[in-house]
Amino acid sequence: MKNILAFACFLALFAACSPAKKCAEKLDPACSCMMLYDPVCGCNNKTYSNACVAQCSGIKTFTKGACPQDATAKLEGMVWQLTSFATGPEPQQVPADVTISIKFEGGKIEGHGGCNQVGGGYTLDGNNLQVSQLISTKMYCDKSMKWETMFLQQLEKSKSYTINGETLDIHCGDMGNLIFRLNWKKRKD
Repeated sequence: MKNILAFACFLALFAACSPAKKCAEKLDPACSCMMLYDPVCGCNNKTYSNACVAQCSGIKTFTKGACPQDATAKLEGMVWQLTSFATGPEPQQVPADVTISIKFEGGKIEGHGGCNQVGGGYTLDGNNLQVSQLISTKMYCDKSMKWETMFLQQLEKSKSYTINGETLDIHCGDMGNLIFRLNWKKRKD
């Protein structure tokens, strides 16, 4: 009995003196990565676009593939506002005076392209996303037409998506990514 008690005390002391392994982000501002989508799941249960991005974020332990999640519930029913186009080494920010938003629900898309109302269909298979039959009204707006055209062309090429917190990243193959933030003003109640 004394041996068991001594062994338990030894284990408790060892556990108390061993520093806990942490899995916290610590961004390295000097680090840069290729814009390649090959997702990894960090030990913090956050999906990174590739291993290099995870490592530059201070995450040293990760597994190949996106983190498991019930993403359908998070994607659908919320209004997402486009913040940037990640089509090259430097993302293009959507101007503050151009509002492009989208809502996925029940296989249908509805939204605003910056000038026109947009709609269409989509199918989900896990985190795979296929957008089809995009339509829009046909008004012309000088300040937002360029952004709306880029948005619709890229959205049509959707392949998959990831959600990290309040950020939606739609991966559009060779066309790059569309980066959205949750629009709390228009969320589903």
